[in-house]
Amino acid sequence: MVGLAILHFSWLATYHAPAISTPDANSYFAQARWIAQEGTTSFALESPVQFIAPHWNAGVNGRYYCTHPPGLGVLLAIPYVLLGYGAATWVNPLLASMSLIIVFLLARGLAGPYWALLAATLVAFNPFVNEHALFGDSHVAVQFFLLGALFCLIPMTKKGASATWGLAAGLLAGAIPTFRYPELLYLLTFGLYLVLIARRGRVTVRSVLAFALGVTLPIGALLARNQIAYGGFWKTGYMATGEQAAFSVAALVQHAPIFLWKLLTEGVWLMFPFGVAGVIAMLADRETRHKGLLLTGLIAPVTLLYMAWYWQPDPQSMRFLIPTFPLYTLAGVWMLSRLIRKPRVAIWVSAGIVAITAVWGVPQAVMSLRHIERDNRVLADITAMLERHVPTGSIVIAGIGVQQHLDFVGNWKLADVDLVSTRPSRIMLLRAAQEKGPGKLTSEQRDFLHLPTGARWDAFVDAAWEWAGDGSRVFLLAKPAEALDWERRIPAGTHLEQLDNISLPMGQTPRRSRLDERRRSDALPGPPDPNSVFDLTLDGQALVLFELER
Repeated sequence: MVGLAILHFSWLATYHAPAISTPDANSYFAQARWIAQEGTTSFALESPVQFIAPHWNAGVNGRYYCTHPPGLGVLLAIPYVLLGYGAATWVNPLLASMSLIIVFLLARGLAGPYWALLAATLVAFNPFVNEHALFGDSHVAVQFFLLGALFCLIPMTKKGASATWGLAAGLLAGAIPTFRYPELLYLLTFGLYLVLIARRGRVTVRSVLAFALGVTLPIGALLARNQIAYGGFWKTGYMATGEQAAFSVAALVQHAPIFLWKLLTEGVWLMFPFGVAGVIAMLADRETRHKGLLLTGLIAPVTLLYMAWYWQPDPQSMRFLIPTFPLYTLAGVWMLSRLIRKPRVAIWVSAGIVAITAVWGVPQAVMSLRHIERDNRVLADITAMLERHVPTGSIVIAGIGVQQHLDFVGNWKLADVDLVSTRPSRIMLLRAAQEKGPGKLTSEQRDFLHLPTGARWDAFVDAAWEWAGDGSRVFLLAKPAEALDWERRIPAGTHLEQLDNISLPMGQTPRRSRLDERRRSDALPGPPDPNSVFDLTLDGQALVLFELER
């Protein structure tokens, strides 16, 4: 089983590059940088031209905090401190591969070692999980901690069990809401389940108290941080957007059929119907009913929650349900073990399921992982170029595609080129239109946008030089045509000195279904270009590094 996990990790490693390039990645990885470098989950604004990533917003103390909670950032900060920023990008793929071992151990207790190997293999082939192992968000980490808590829960119910298992289960389950607030539902399910089995004498009060203590540690730290950031321990970063209230029965009715179809075709594949049947069978049997109740409580509430969210289903909707995928698989293989008793039949059925799953999952995963690798490799190459030429602490002017990654690297001060761009990025257009929420423009940034073009450029360059201070330097990343525009518009006496360049790859648009091409919100100025890293279009041109001199 360890061999399967090693093979899986080695395969993911072939698509790895030490960078982040997806919409939510900055939230978690930039938090890790601030924790690692400054011991804080926030930053103070130093300049009106300073880059502020879309998910960051001012707290009650004037410092900027991320919408998403800091739990994953704390985890990522450990390798960041020990081995540098690149090491932090290995955490998610490592957790994805380690999850296979836990799936095997859980399934072995349910159905035996043979079926356990099948369960782990099916999870290893899941294209959505493999994509998000390198996507830079928190869903794979939630999956690992959920499975870990479930694994520690089992010894708690055995006679004479050590309270250590309860403490470990509580720590793992309590960490989940510190990664994603809505996944508090998993923790509530664990709590209700323990109350249920405690009343029936299946777990000791000591183990339950140990679980509660374990939960208190990460949750208590999160509540204390939220008190400092938002002026109330019950408040979260989502309250700046109103998203905590963006759920409705109408959305649930509208989205449920799409989500169910996506669970079958994009999420769990064959194990979706087998898993549902397995949970129902567990509930019908008195001996396994408590297991069925636990799986139902872990799967159903979070699925209904995201179905009821206002956001239109899109190509990435299944990411919210990634932690439930192994649960369907566990119930599915348990069901198969009950239906198929003959070893020869079991071998043929398992081989067929693995083959069908591989044909379904591997091509999808390869396409997604190649896309992520391409984008991350570009950003890693840009970072290497900057490390060769740009002293630490210098000003780097670039667009959001580059800056959201450099914000995680943490070596330079970042100025937002969108404030003077004649063609603002899609993200800037959205930020300029919103009055509140993460990513909204500061009053100083809005003042920049309202200045006449010439005055705006003069003010931007002056602010960059002022922020640089004595002895520091200012650099620009731009394509040749953009550089010509800069030469025409920057103040007299300032010029660009070319230092180096890299060639951007030529993007190739992947195929998408009609459903996936639907725009997620009328507020967006258009769907994101799959051949771009945010505003950085991969068109085969050179990206040039300049120094501003005066």
